[in-house]
Amino acid sequence: MTTARLASLLRSINAASNRRIAPPSRRLSTLYRSAPDDSAFPSTLAGLRQRLAEESPTLADFARLGDGETYSVEVGTRKNPLPKPKWMKESIPGGEKYTQIKKKLRELKLHTVCEEAKCPNLGECWSGGETGTATATIMILGDTCTRGCRFCNVKTSRTPPPPDPNEPSNVAEAIASWGLDYVVITSVDRDDLLDQGSGHFAETVQKLKVLKPSMLIEALVPDFRGDASCVEKVSVSGLDVFAHNIETVEELQREVRDHRANFKQSIDVLKLAKEYAPVGTLTKTSIMLGCGETPDQVLRTMEKLFNQQEHLALRTFVSLTRSNGSQPFGSS
Repeated sequence: MTTARLASLLRSINAASNRRIAPPSRRLSTLYRSAPDDSAFPSTLAGLRQRLAEESPTLADFARLGDGETYSVEVGTRKNPLPKPKWMKESIPGGEKYTQIKKKLRELKLHTVCEEAKCPNLGECWSGGETGTATATIMILGDTCTRGCRFCNVKTSRTPPPPDPNEPSNVAEAIASWGLDYVVITSVDRDDLLDQGSGHFAETVQKLKVLKPSMLIEALVPDFRGDASCVEKVSVSGLDVFAHNIETVEELQREVRDHRANFKQSIDVLKLAKEYAPVGTLTKTSIMLGCGETPDQVLRTMEKLFNQQEHLALRTFVSLTRSNGSQPFGSS
């Protein structure tokens, strides 16, 4: 680089360092739109909701209603839930029989599936309903289940408290004092016990039969993990009805029930009960409707429960409104 060029470069640097920065023609804040007035915003949550409602699109923005047509949307919240239909409402539980049963259950520290599962029909059953015969479904082996079926409200735990050794005697005493002709005894699943709770179940039935030999007893049992010895123990305990619910159609088993339960295992339990129980003992099962099953799935499930080798096959279903012309003749 020549001496003349170097001198020119130094003069340019000095001139730039001595140059003063001109002040901005306007303040920085004026580069942006002025902040909106605070009064334009609602000060409460209710006000915010009102403003959102006013600014939100309506059905009229998307569809054109005809003459006389109206449209509305009702949204429930925790503070303002949607009202239940009238046909779903039940009267508040009460009455002499209801109070008697509840008092006895508390005295003996017994549990019922009615309470644990929050059954809406509790008031009707405990008070006697239309028949005047009060009943309750006793739940033994505690109030905590080792399984977690999605339809059930009973609390769950991998390690529930041990069963009360006095429970079989207390249950028998309570039920015998109610003066019932028929009773249902059920239980939680107890996968934590060696015998799945089958011995406790059998003892309860036996003690009740001693106090009330004429009482019909239905035992609604779990699947005992398919253990044949457990099924046999309960089947020969003196019960009148061996019940085990498959709960839903085969296609929805995994969605509805705990993963340790399955359709085949439940069917096998019912078959074993038929083999072990004395002649005259009934076997029973039930399924829930409303879980997403189709009519065809329900019929297929019923067909699998039906032993066509031992029973006459059903040829057709006759509705209440069609009786092949026999109803007028029968009525006369």
